[in-house]
Amino acid sequence: MAGGASAFPTGRAVTAVTGRSVTALRTALRVRHVVDHLDDGGVTLAGLALATGFSDRAHLTRAFRAHTGTTPGRARRYLSAVTGPPDRPTDRAAAP
Repeated sequence: MAGGASAFPTGRAVTAVTGRSVTALRTALRVRHVVDHLDDGGVTLAGLALATGFSDRAHLTRAFRAHTGTTPGRARRYLSAVTGPPDRPTDRAAAP
């Protein structure tokens, strides 16, 4: 580790300050990032999972449910209903 600190004391310090283990903190930050990007129009949940460090969509769903009590798909549908569908680019030319 940088600065000569070993992983074990650093992990204990993180737990003492945050009340969470390094792994739990990292997962919570990943889930928060997913929540922030659920309403991005062109990103699939599988793509979002990989972009945020989860191994696949199922891994994301398990972690998301553990942290929020719902699935990312349900959260996305809820956000879409509340805020409206995201703007998505279209391949069609604008009609005159």
